[in-house]
Amino acid sequence: MRKFSLLELLIVIAIIAILLSLLLPSLSTAREKTKRAVCLSNLSQSHKANQVYAYNNGNILPPGNAVLDTAQGVDSVYRFATDMAFGAAIPFHDGTIDTPDYFYCPSWEHPYMRKNTLSSNGIYGGYQDEGRTLPTMHYMTSYNYRGVFDGEIRAPNPIYDDSSVSYMGDHWARDWGQYVHVREGYSILYVDGHAKFNHDKAQAVFAAFVSHTNDAVQDQHWQLFFED
Repeated sequence: MRKFSLLELLIVIAIIAILLSLLLPSLSTAREKTKRAVCLSNLSQSHKANQVYAYNNGNILPPGNAVLDTAQGVDSVYRFATDMAFGAAIPFHDGTIDTPDYFYCPSWEHPYMRKNTLSSNGIYGGYQDEGRTLPTMHYMTSYNYRGVFDGEIRAPNPIYDDSSVSYMGDHWARDWGQYVHVREGYSILYVDGHAKFNHDKAQAVFAAFVSHTNDAVQDQHWQLFFED
């Protein structure tokens, strides 16, 4: 039986290495596209829960932080001290949906705005599975929720707001750290329930410093970058 020479083995190894170098970026891109699809699906599922809330509350979608408690930033979805839920978390806390998984995007790499994570001081964190340590002050999410529209502090409303108006999407308030979901752009949800990925390869959204507590500046940001 003929044996391979060392040179032949090296050539085969080199060919395999070249093929892997060509294949791995494609696999990485495919994985990220899958994560991005999950983000969009999560937003769509959140909207369905928000619609149930609206059906029972005069066609008004859940109120965001600016409406319920202006002291809270857009990232907090629940405050333990007052037993208060905000925005998309309201349907979870009133029992409309049975999982908080919809509040998190698998592309999000923030150290504690993900499920089953806590800040180093234990104050902030994502929703925790049963038996895990809870944050002491706030549940956080990887999505922002809008509560101000053209300077008016109110909940999003499908009657007042047409399909071009965005009301929920990937986190972008830089006060909470230099993080973005996907460098190429952002997933955004609109009041009529359609969600899409807005490309932003120049990272214009990321470059714009936006306070997570300044409601007026936030609303300008929503209008500038996220309206259809």
